[in-house]
Amino acid sequence: LDELIVIEEIKSQFHNILLCEHQKLGKVLIIDKEIMHVENYEAFYHEPLVHLPFAINPKINSVLILGGGSLFAAKEALKYNTVDEVVLCDHDKEVLRLIARHYSHSQSVLNDKRFCYVEQDALHFLHNNKRKFDLIINDCFDLSEVYLDGVCLYDVLDDALSEGGLCSDMIY
Repeated sequence: LDELIVIEEIKSQFHNILLCEHQKLGKVLIIDKEIMHVENYEAFYHEPLVHLPFAINPKINSVLILGGGSLFAAKEALKYNTVDEVVLCDHDKEVLRLIARHYSHSQSVLNDKRFCYVEQDALHFLHNNKRKFDLIINDCFDLSEVYLDGVCLYDVLDDALSEGGLCSDMIY
C-alpha cells in the first residue's frame, strides 16, 4: 500500500472510503480498509459476473445488482439491448458520487434511462421486494454467511428471480 497515492478520502455515514492511484494497478477503491475495486483488474471480475449469465440466457430484461456502487456491473449489463431495466441497490450514495467524479463510465450509466438507483440496505430491499428479476447480480454479500429473517439468502434471491432467472455471484 506504500505505492498508493490518495486521490480522495471520504467519511460517509456508513464507511471510510478511499480512492487511490497506483502506477500499475490504476485507481484502487478501498472501503473500510478493504480493497473493493482495482481499475486494471475490473474486467476480470465484472465481465464474468455479467456476461456469463447473458451467455446462458440472452433475453434478460430486468437486472438487480446488490451492491455494485462502482457501477461497473451496471455498465456491463446496460450493453445488452434486451435489458429494459437495471436496478442497483446500494446503501451508500457517497460511493456512487465518488465514482461519478473519477470514472468516465459512470456518466453513461447514471444517464441511461434504463438505470435506477435505490439507496437502501440490500437486505431491507430484499425483505420488501415483490418484483421478479431475470438476473440478480450479487456484488455485496457472502451468501454462505447471510440470512434474512432466518432464511438463507440463497432462497431469498431465488424467490426474487423470474422463471428461468439467474443469479450471478463471485465466490468469496
